[in-house]
Amino acid sequence: KSHSNTFLNYSCLFTQNPFLSITSLSLLILLFFYILIKTTQDHFSIVTTKLTNQLNLSPTIGVVTLLALGNGAPDVFASVAAVQGGQYRTGFGAILSAGTFVSAFVVGFVAIYAAPFSLNPVTFVRDVLFYLVAALFLFYVYLSAEIFLW
Repeated sequence: KSHSNTFLNYSCLFTQNPFLSITSLSLLILLFFYILIKTTQDHFSIVTTKLTNQLNLSPTIGVVTLLALGNGAPDVFASVAAVQGGQYRTGFGAILSAGTFVSAFVVGFVAIYAAPFSLNPVTFVRDVLFYLVAALFLFYVYLSAEIFLW
């Protein structure tokens, strides 16, 4: 039997008591996050440290680089698969939307919660302009649906 309203739509064993159902689902989500954090702490951090040492990177640069690579890899592979499958707009749209999300939300939250911090204006403006030019070019490719090789 399914309990449905405008806020939540779920199926659970506790159909007679929605409060108990929501509480049990919330506890289950907390358990899943705990398992995810524990697994990351026990396995991912060790692998990241070993890769950083093998590549002779400083710990800060190594972790940031490897995390960005791990975070962006699924988007890149999904986009390549979409383009190879003939869904060009889907592939480029996925890259644009992922980049926009990271630029707008992640960088914004980091700036809000890590403030105050110093920033070199020249490198910041250079990086932002480079990203905007690349995003505009990709957006042009998305709209025109054609790429010319010179």
